[in-house]
Amino acid sequence: MKSVQSLPQFTLDYIEQQSNSNRSIRVLVVEKSRLVRSAIHRMVEGLSCVESIVEVDSLTKIPQILRGLSPEVLFVNLNSSIALREFLELARFVREHYQRVGMVALLTHVAPETVHLLIKNGVHGLLDDDATEQDLESAVRASAAGNMFHSRRIYEQNVSADKINQLTASEMQALGLLMQGDTNFLIAQKLNVTTKTVEAHLTRIYRKLDVTSRAQAIIRAQELHLFPANILST
Repeated sequence: MKSVQSLPQFTLDYIEQQSNSNRSIRVLVVEKSRLVRSAIHRMVEGLSCVESIVEVDSLTKIPQILRGLSPEVLFVNLNSSIALREFLELARFVREHYQRVGMVALLTHVAPETVHLLIKNGVHGLLDDDATEQDLESAVRASAAGNMFHSRRIYEQNVSADKINQLTASEMQALGLLMQGDTNFLIAQKLNVTTKTVEAHLTRIYRKLDVTSRAQAIIRAQELHLFPANILST
């Protein structure tokens, strides 16, 4: 049966249940605000995979808790009350000393740089404000198993950033001119290169964007929020 417990009671229950091979996922929730903590508890408590929940209001208390308990998942609401720098330090500590503990972070502000840092430092589950209850359960299950799960907006943003970063400056310029409707000859004139060089640029662009034609490249660029005015001004 799922429960939201105080730390002492959670410790007693955990000791009693260690021998239970069919136990479900134990979640440690970190949130400074009592009101927000209650809301998060209600959400997490409703997940079919969660057996019990323990709360904490400070990142500094987590190392002590981890020494006495062994939750499968650490859930952190990463907002203005919890500094990214502090959480990254904690994430590195957990990754180094408690590799079996999966980490899930709820982000209020999603930025590619933040997502990259969290993934780099071992955070398995990433959720944003648009995440659903199914996303939450998927993130908890994946993290407990050592796998990764990102809600749709974070996943798409991360994939988009990866694809954009693969393009060189010259390829970006060629893509911008392509999106304006320029022919290979016009692109070559504007970039002061040969048409063969333009053809080579486009071949690499198609490969990196996973497309096979000019029309598909334009559509994919628009999906990645790339527009000629922005590309050609850089």
